[in-house]
Amino acid sequence: MRTAFLRFLLCSGLVFAGVIAVAWLYVANCGMAFLESGYPSWVAKTAILRDCSLGRIAFFGDSRVDAGVVPMLLPVPASNLGLPAGTAIETRSAVRRALKCPTTPRQVVISLTAEHFGPLDKFFWIDDLRYSFISYNDLWHAENLAAALADHRSFTAARTPEGLSGRVRDWVYALHFPSVYFASLVQARLIGRYGSNRTRVAAVLASHGFWPFGASSLDAPRPREPDSFEKFPLQAAEFEQTLGMLNARHIDVGLLFMPVVQTETVHPAFEKAYLAYMRSMTRRYPNVHLIDPDLPRWPARMFVDGEHLTGAGAQLFTELLAACMADGRITPGCNLQWQDKGLAVSTPAPPQQSREQPGRIPRAPG
Repeated sequence: MRTAFLRFLLCSGLVFAGVIAVAWLYVANCGMAFLESGYPSWVAKTAILRDCSLGRIAFFGDSRVDAGVVPMLLPVPASNLGLPAGTAIETRSAVRRALKCPTTPRQVVISLTAEHFGPLDKFFWIDDLRYSFISYNDLWHAENLAAALADHRSFTAARTPEGLSGRVRDWVYALHFPSVYFASLVQARLIGRYGSNRTRVAAVLASHGFWPFGASSLDAPRPREPDSFEKFPLQAAEFEQTLGMLNARHIDVGLLFMPVVQTETVHPAFEKAYLAYMRSMTRRYPNVHLIDPDLPRWPARMFVDGEHLTGAGAQLFTELLAACMADGRITPGCNLQWQDKGLAVSTPAPPQQSREQPGRIPRAPG
């Protein structure tokens, strides 16, 4: 009897381990089949970096540049590698990979809003690690750097939806433990999103990284600015390491301020401190300059949600950038303030080709 019971336990354990192993392999390799609609953009941008299809100008940063710059409207080949909720950590990782390419961009444009110099939020794990954009080595580098700088808040301010924190959370997400994908698997019925995700990957690749955030304004108020700008040691160090890498390669760097909503509730101290920090980078690194020295202020109707430009807004903003180009680069001192030309514009669709041959489109991962 005892032998039979032990055999039952052994068989049950093997079956359980086998199920977990199969689930683990599936979630780690078949995300296109079940992950939500935001995932394909991350896949496309990973492919752009992998295939070195960066163009002459590469944009890095957070979701505002992701939604606000249309590479195909620029007169030279370009790529948009902005990421939702992107911080200096993801920017450093992406730039590091870009610098390994046989041909690097002639200009790198970085746009990180002031809020993303603070603590990490839950999307660092939900998106970056769950979507495999950054590796565990990138995570390890950031954690060690935070420890060396005595920055004890960057990694502790947020908890992921299942309530995890600390090293357990990092391991669960970095190693793609099946439990963090359960909701997506159920919603997609395991394979229900494959077709739509493949279509979106192809569209993002064809537009060199751009995907419209929305077509019309939702009249949502812009989130309230903090009273003071606080850059956490980890984010500042990651940002400055990125600029240092680019300076060592003598690559021109433009720091870009994306438009903010015209509002009466401006906090001068917050914006002054943020702009002062960015200007200090131009003095520290001779290859770094500000594209527009001030924050562009645009009317609320040009924003989807108070933060991200509509498709029409992205088109107009990119046209302003294109007008500031000389010798294949966006020049400093560009005026990106709102200029009401009375134009009727529509959401930009990815053009078939740019005015200059953009090079091959990366292949979409399986």
